[in-house]
Amino acid sequence: MNFVLACCNAGFTLLSAGCMLTGYRAIRRGQRGRHKRFMVLAFAFAAAFLASFVVRYLNFGVTAFNGAGLGRAAFMAVLISHEALSVPTVALVVGVLGLGLAGRYSLHRELARITFPIWLFVSLSGLLIFVLLYLAPGQP
Repeated sequence: MNFVLACCNAGFTLLSAGCMLTGYRAIRRGQRGRHKRFMVLAFAFAAAFLASFVVRYLNFGVTAFNGAGLGRAAFMAVLISHEALSVPTVALVVGVLGLGLAGRYSLHRELARITFPIWLFVSLSGLLIFVLLYLAPGQP
């Protein structure tokens, strides 16, 4: 069941990242309505991930990485940066989304330029962590 929930987490994260990238492309093309729809979807998938993650964590705890040496060092570097950025990213994303939905586009755009790459990094590094923990050889 831990693996099933981890796969759900990865699926929600992948959908969120895909919506983020589609929303980014839409705004670069001047498609505000499409941008809004995809960024709200990205947020919804991220919220679903968070709920699923909490359920998995409360039921199964932390999954250990079984690698050693350089592989373990690389994993830890990704994990530490991911965890350090994930918590403030929640506040940034909520703030940017709120500004956009409130029509405060100038401030929304300014904060989104900072938030988007961080949010995308957190999503993609989370997917990498999933792959390393659950799909890499030698993992449970």
